[in-house]
Amino acid sequence: MEQVVDLARKHDGWRRDECLNLIPSENVTSPAVKQLMISDMGHRYTSQDRFYSGTRYIDEMEMLGEALAREVFKAEVASLRPISGHMSDIILLSTFAKPTEKVMIVHPLNGGYSGLSEEGMLKVLGLQGVYFPFDRQRMNIKVDESADLIKKTKPRVVVFGASFFLFPHPVKELLGVCRDNGILVGYDGSHVLGLIAGGEFQNPFKEGADILVGSTHKSFFGPQGGIILANKEHGQQIAANIHPMLVDNAHWNRVAALTMTLLE
Repeated sequence: MEQVVDLARKHDGWRRDECLNLIPSENVTSPAVKQLMISDMGHRYTSQDRFYSGTRYIDEMEMLGEALAREVFKAEVASLRPISGHMSDIILLSTFAKPTEKVMIVHPLNGGYSGLSEEGMLKVLGLQGVYFPFDRQRMNIKVDESADLIKKTKPRVVVFGASFFLFPHPVKELLGVCRDNGILVGYDGSHVLGLIAGGEFQNPFKEGADILVGSTHKSFFGPQGGIILANKEHGQQIAANIHPMLVDNAHWNRVAALTMTLLE
């Protein structure tokens, strides 16, 4: 027991008090959020079929959190259930793309998320990766070349967003060609979610995106986890797939802490 406590104490002393953390994908939560992480909700389940009793306050917390998320991100539907940004991407792709269909994404060598590639979840889901033509000098997607590639390959889903994310991606510039070809427009805002919430980057929904997914602990300063935001049409399809197919226990203390973060 002493070893476990000592390791945690040493970590806290080093990372919290003795060094300067310069990792942009790791944020720090407020004392109020941390307090909710040790709530009794962390011991409990709830379920839509009412299999579990005594869930009134958990269910109310989820509804409050979803309402706040819709307000913060100007979305019609929100889910706080994904336990990671990675899982949010899996829910997005597994809901709207079938095995062997194509998904257009930013290549990891151009700053794209490696988990969202042919070596990551595309391999698991049996999807084919098509990569945005990319200008490494401007560190952004090439619009004209991407439009031509979208017409040629007709991916089922186009996902904007990256891990090395310096500038807004051309969502509105490529929306027309996506709409003309019946392509779902997704946006992985994991690394810029706090900037989106604060109105300091770009508003994916205003520019035409159907779905925004992301991690809740990077530039958005919440507990580690994921979030899905969508328009009504696509949000209802996602909600039908999340439970019990991909998320069972959503870790309700985390949901409570994320709700507080949204309020903050």
